[in-house]
Amino acid sequence: MVRSLIYGSSGCIVLALLLRAPSVFADAAADADALFKEAQRLSESGDDAAACQKFEESRKIANGLGVTMYLADCLQKTKHPARALELFREAEQMAKARKDKREKLAHERMVQLEPSVSTLELKLAGGQSAIEVLVDGQPVEPAQREQPLRLDPGSHSIQARAAGKRDFTANLQLEAGKTQTLEIPVLGDASEPAPAASAAKPNPALSADTSSSGFPRRTLGIALGGAGVVALGIGTFLGLQAKSKLSDSNNGHCDAQDFCDPRGLDLRRQANNAATISTVSFTAGLVLLGAGAFFFFTGGEEAPAGQTSGMAVAPVLSAREAGLVMFKQF
Repeated sequence: MVRSLIYGSSGCIVLALLLRAPSVFADAAADADALFKEAQRLSESGDDAAACQKFEESRKIANGLGVTMYLADCLQKTKHPARALELFREAEQMAKARKDKREKLAHERMVQLEPSVSTLELKLAGGQSAIEVLVDGQPVEPAQREQPLRLDPGSHSIQARAAGKRDFTANLQLEAGKTQTLEIPVLGDASEPAPAASAAKPNPALSADTSSSGFPRRTLGIALGGAGVVALGIGTFLGLQAKSKLSDSNNGHCDAQDFCDPRGLDLRRQANNAATISTVSFTAGLVLLGAGAFFFFTGGEEAPAGQTSGMAVAPVLSAREAGLVMFKQF
């Protein structure tokens, strides 16, 4: 059996394509939950700055409706109303998509925050489109420049720059609930134009086609397609689990205003984590299926029986993972 999977005796490379999604995602969900609970503890003790950091870290791992609203509330407490408003708006959209009752609460918090946020409108003189604009050191995308920027009240630095041009810098003091307009003038020529970046030469090693025949590509396509099917199955299972947890939380543990007892909060967190992992699994499954189809249909004919190099696939199964092992001989 093993001999049939390994071609020749001159040496082989084992390429393991293991689907560790269940264990990896479970560990990530556990990390996010631990960070969330630590953030709640810090908030209850009055250390809101540290709590916001933990909520942020938890949200980066598992972006759910609950943690987004908790982070927005924390940022409002720490005098960052602009980011809090942005997150409550995002939470409102998430709740609306899920038909979650917290949509109304998120909208109410947005309305409360509006008067606390400053607005900055940027006007670029002379139709300058090739310049880079930064607010407090962070670049502002061209599409964002056309819309009013929502910022925290206080001092802000605005910079405009372009290759071969003199920089423009302005320091503004913004007030809560008010709109201020800044016109960026046409940038003058610098005394010495900035040198143009040299074009990067393509690396032949990166662009070369590493597959010497259609057979390895087709085998890889089958392996990736199988991985995609498993990932879709995981996504389906976790999606159903998320729906079940949410239903359980609404069964006597959370009221119509989404005030929950400890068991209800735990069920809501579990539902959000399962929903997030389900989405990731579905996305990964679709990507793997697409990649598998590409490699399979562009792989050409399979290698003849006497070919000295080839590839074989063997399944790998255990209690917490499933996957495929591919063997290739040189």
